[in-house]
Amino acid sequence: MRILSLTDFGKIEIKDIKQTESEITITPTGKDPFTVTTTEQKIETPPTRTGKRLKTYTPDFGDEGVMNYTFTYDDKNRLVKLSVDIDGKTQELSIKYENQKISFDLPGEELEATGNIACTYTLNTAGLATDLQVKIGKAIITQRYTYNNARQLISVRRYEGGEMTAYCNAVWENGNVTSTISGSKHICTDKSYQDNEGNTVYVHDHNQDNKFDDNDKALAPGAYDTHSSAYTYTAEKNKGGFLIPTYSPDIFDMFDFGDWLAAMTGILGKLPENLNKDNSNGFFTFAYTFEGDYPRTLQVNAKEHGEEFKATITFE
Repeated sequence: MRILSLTDFGKIEIKDIKQTESEITITPTGKDPFTVTTTEQKIETPPTRTGKRLKTYTPDFGDEGVMNYTFTYDDKNRLVKLSVDIDGKTQELSIKYENQKISFDLPGEELEATGNIACTYTLNTAGLATDLQVKIGKAIITQRYTYNNARQLISVRRYEGGEMTAYCNAVWENGNVTSTISGSKHICTDKSYQDNEGNTVYVHDHNQDNKFDDNDKALAPGAYDTHSSAYTYTAEKNKGGFLIPTYSPDIFDMFDFGDWLAAMTGILGKLPENLNKDNSNGFFTFAYTFEGDYPRTLQVNAKEHGEEFKATITFE
């Protein structure tokens, strides 16, 4: 192998073909020229919103109460406010857009924190969030987001104190998230011990199967608890751009309600093209009725205990 300096070449010619492509022609001394074409990796521009936009989402939890989400947009068709009413008590979340950033404050009870949680997303020139900074008191959490060329979110990484503590990767097929795998750094320090009869006793249900047995052997410090999910979809299109809060695919739920709200603004890229039929490997199932091409009601069921709740949805 030989390192070539500029004096080894007779000629290097760079020519722009069009805005996103260039040709580099190299003619080494005494040899025939060869040409390399470079193409810019370009994320497609955001599609213009067409059709109706989400106005209200009202889940009815029976004896546990009713919630109502109301979405407000500005003259640029941007989501700027979410009002959440819980049994007559209303909380408003304002979304600010400035200097390639969007920000909002979440109530502290979302993460069992004192005071509000300040969330700031930094956007790239394509209008997609690349970073999130979360301030919870003096603590700072950051997340980084990666997309494919179709503006689909494929990876999220969470960092605390400069160390990656959680991640989620997504697979997209035919415009929909079909599977995710996520992991969080194992921080439990519980250990097993021997009882008086020499039996091994486990003091933490590590695999969360509601049993304490040999499958609960503790992970090594720094290892990741991992979880995978698969998702299926209805034949109907997701024309209104709707994600069910707390039941969306895991890639849109890394920072809980914050990422869901960010996804609804459009800064986490495209949403699934079809309506979610089930998630968590079929643990939750979703059924819809329609008003024209848009969902009007939603029924959420859980595999082990039947009906979870019903909801109504309106668009404008």
